[in-house]
Amino acid sequence: MHDPIKNTSAKMAVIVEPISLAFITSTKMAIIIEPISLAFIVYVGYDEFTGKSIGLRPVHDKARLIFMDLFS
Repeated sequence: MHDPIKNTSAKMAVIVEPISLAFITSTKMAIIIEPISLAFIVYVGYDEFTGKSIGLRPVHDKARLIFMDLFS
């Protein structure tokens, strides 16, 4: 069988390249998502301790809070 890549290091580079791209992609995603999630956690913590209980809120505020929790 004819091997078009005779150099062993070139074979390794072909195998390692997709893995390094996966690490770069996950790093970029973590950098983008982390501030959003931290802001959400701070907001939920602030709302939990300073806001009204969910039964005393207007319907619009209840729905907004519930959907924010569901989709985050």
